[in-house]
Amino acid sequence: MYTVNLHKALASLATATLESVVEERFGSRCARIFRLLLRKKHLEQKQVEDFAMIPAKEAKEMLYKMLSENFVSLQEIPKTPDHAPSRTFYLYTVNVPSSARMLLHRCYKCNKNAMVVAIMPSRWPLWPP
Repeated sequence: MYTVNLHKALASLATATLESVVEERFGSRCARIFRLLLRKKHLEQKQVEDFAMIPAKEAKEMLYKMLSENFVSLQEIPKTPDHAPSRTFYLYTVNVPSSARMLLHRCYKCNKNAMVVAIMPSRWPLWPP
């Protein structure tokens, strides 16, 4: 008898959707970084630059752009208990469930805005000029 692992199938679908959205929004280089983070789980900025073969300045900008849009998260691992920035590892990672949830929330927000425009087109834009 055959069984389908639905949990794994849905996780693969969410990951593929996130990869597609990152490529559409940020470009192919950011998608390369995103896929790299998905495969390697946790990477420092220098490791991302080396593995993705992208110049340091561009990689830094792309990582910060994805971080600000909540597609990538940053995990701090202190070497010492005082959490000094110079003695702390900063690891970039992708949390697929939270990123997928954030993307779903954005879709709901877009749908709500489209419904508001369809119901009351005279009130668009929603903010006063």
